[in-house]
Parts: sequence; C-alpha cells; structure tokens
Amino acid sequence: MVTTSSFGHRFTSFDRDNLQAEKSFTAIRQYGLTKLANILFTQELDARAASRGITANCFHPGAVGTEFAQDDSSSLLGFGTKIGKIFLRTPHKGGETGVFLATDPAGVTKRGQYWSDKKVRSTSGDVTAKNAADLWERSATLLGIGDLALRA
Repeated sequence: MVTTSSFGHRFTSFDRDNLQAEKSFTAIRQYGLTKLANILFTQELDARAASRGITANCFHPGAVGTEFAQDDSSSLLGFGTKIGKIFLRTPHKGGETGVFLATDPAGVTKRGQYWSDKKVRSTSGDVTAKNAADLWERSATLLGIGDLALRA
C-alpha cells in the first residue's frame, strides 16, 4: 500500500485531542496534521498488516505544479503557486516515487517508511510508534467502530 504525504508534516505537532481542530484551527496546521497523520497511519498499518504480507509506505511527491490553491488569491500559498509554478515539479515527476513504491520490488524492501525521490527520508520527531497507535485508536473512536483491527 502506498500513501501520499508531504514535507508539510513538519508544520505541526501531533495532538490527539485536536485532530479535527476541536481546540484551534489554522489552515497550515491542519494541512500539516493531515500529512503527519498519513505517515502515522502508514506506519501503524504496516505494523498491523505485516503478518499478512502487506507492506505500507508513504511518500512526499515534492512541490508539484498542480491547480492546488490556485483560487486562493488571499493567501501566500495561492499567490506563491501561481508565481512559482515554473519552479515546481511536473505531476509526472511528483508521482515517480509513488509509482516506484507500488511497482518496483525495491519499494517493498523497507517497511512503514517515508520516502522522497525514491529514497527513505527522515521525519519529524512526532512520527513515533506511540503516536501512530494513538492515531489508529482515536480514528476508530471517531468512526464509532471501537477497535479498528485488521480482519481476515
């Protein structure tokens, strides 16, 4: 399994009790939190699914020139994506690591990792086994399904 994340996971810290902006909201924090959650989810899924032969990894595609935030002229992000598009990666280049992880046997040699440019990269200090397990449990609670265990 391959999940998309981002360097943006470094824009925040993990707060189990503020996953849905219950306490506070800023757009950049929530963006970062979704990317951090993708890494934590990937690591916990990999740990839980390993006995079934499932490998999970995630990747950062880089700054890709898509239409993301193009209509947000009020923010620096919207302005920056319009002006900086010439410096951004093409969607094809941004997807290379994801395709590599999904199709190349070398992509499954490392488990539960965060990749960029077809290499394992370091993550923020908030990427821990405890936070991954906490996110998994909190997600199950929010979904109202109790234990979100993998079923045969």
